[in-house]
Amino acid sequence: MGAIYGKGSQRMGVVAMATQCQFDRDELRVLYEKLMLLASKQGNNNIVAREKFLKYLAMVEISEMDMEILKRMWILFEAEGDKKLNFKEFMCGISVLLKGDLVEKLKVSLNMYDMDNTGRLNKVEMAHALHAMNTAVSFFGDENLQALAVGKLVDQICEHVETDARGYFAYADMDQRIAKHSTVVDWLCEIGKKEEKEEEEED
Repeated sequence: MGAIYGKGSQRMGVVAMATQCQFDRDELRVLYEKLMLLASKQGNNNIVAREKFLKYLAMVEISEMDMEILKRMWILFEAEGDKKLNFKEFMCGISVLLKGDLVEKLKVSLNMYDMDNTGRLNKVEMAHALHAMNTAVSFFGDENLQALAVGKLVDQICEHVETDARGYFAYADMDQRIAKHSTVVDWLCEIGKKEEKEEEEED
């Protein structure tokens, strides 16, 4: 989950990769809508097959480099090597490559699970979005948060939120709260310290 918060975020491999990517939020949304349509046609609202994915990817006007990055990230999220994946998790993972700070990336990722644009999510959906972003971070060589830490983060963020009868809550300001949470801030600081130590050892 690359960001502009602290030195650690500026040193992350995913941040460096984001500077090479050309696709933006609008292009990501177009791809999301195409994959959502594809999944519904295949009878599953979440799962898409690799063959169909590549076909729809070709319909989105993105650079050759971005195309290769997306193909490589497919392998990361592919379920048990069966050439299928949960496209919502995949899109959340891609969100770490968008230009902008952590808040912007979180906003896009959470929105991916709000398929009907209701402005509401539940804890499970939020956890899925954050786990996907966390997985993508490790793909680019960064030390990610432990799975238990992500789960604890979600519990703490949602501890005092007002939910409806189905457990859904408004997530409009959740991106800000997550980005400023001590778990995330401390993690980014540790990345910064580790990178500084490695640089000193190289010198």
